[in-house]
Amino acid sequence: MKLKRRHMICILIIALSIMATPAAIDHAYEVRGMSAVGGEYLLIPFALMISLVILTTAREWDIERKAKKKIRKMEKRKEYGTRKNLRVKNVG
Repeated sequence: MKLKRRHMICILIIALSIMATPAAIDHAYEVRGMSAVGGEYLLIPFALMISLVILTTAREWDIERKAKKKIRKMEKRKEYGTRKNLRVKNVG
């Protein structure tokens, strides 16, 4: 996934949690029959944590992928640079 797409997914997760929090608070009030603070207020912090994990792991994967690509490129250069793999033209 591209970085922009990951950012959009994180923004969507946070937006949905912001929209769902008032509904969760209303539902908790109806169930309890009184006003109290509970886990429904943790929807937004959990969404922020999930977004942070998504972005962090995605960046780590990108870094690993770029490093592996660089290693492969260096190995290719090394193979072509050895005397065994060089083609010598017969002159004469």
